[in-house]
Amino acid sequence: MRVLSALDPTPGVKMRYLRHHADPRFAAGSVPVDQFQLGYFGLPDNVVLPPEMAEKAVVPGCDGKGDVSAFIAQLSDANFHICTRDPSPSLTRGILSSKPFTKGFNAAAVRANVLVNRQVHDAEYYLGSDYPFFIDSTDTCAISDGVRHASAEFGGAQWEKAQTRMASVARQVAPSEVMAELDKILRLF
Repeated sequence: MRVLSALDPTPGVKMRYLRHHADPRFAAGSVPVDQFQLGYFGLPDNVVLPPEMAEKAVVPGCDGKGDVSAFIAQLSDANFHICTRDPSPSLTRGILSSKPFTKGFNAAAVRANVLVNRQVHDAEYYLGSDYPFFIDSTDTCAISDGVRHASAEFGGAQWEKAQTRMASVARQVAPSEVMAELDKILRLF
């Protein structure tokens, strides 16, 4: 059984894991298939991209407030999403604070591959430790090398392996699956 170590419950507390879902407004299978297209979809201040890559990437910028329809429409303009995140050492009630892999879930919903660092606590849980586009840190060099590696692998065996993993993630976080999981959890209590 795979375990999300950051979510170890407080002793004596009944807890079940419910996957976060991808945004149901995203259209599956709509990413470009003829050429590599990099994208970052999150707060603009959080992206770490060298200038030469930022110029070629889809980076719409969105703070989550107001009308997000243009942002949602652009999510499928890129077939490779940057999902790196610096590790959070802070604890809440003795448990490592965590954020779900939502950028990865949303990328999976549109059938895009992702670049993600191993420190994102649940990425390996969903993608497997041998996912081809993991990087070991969030420094600019690691991200640049990871993007170059993915671009060189576009359409090849490693790209297809990543696509298979992302399709599995998309199935796991589909709204119908999350609802079925929630129903099972509620029946336990």
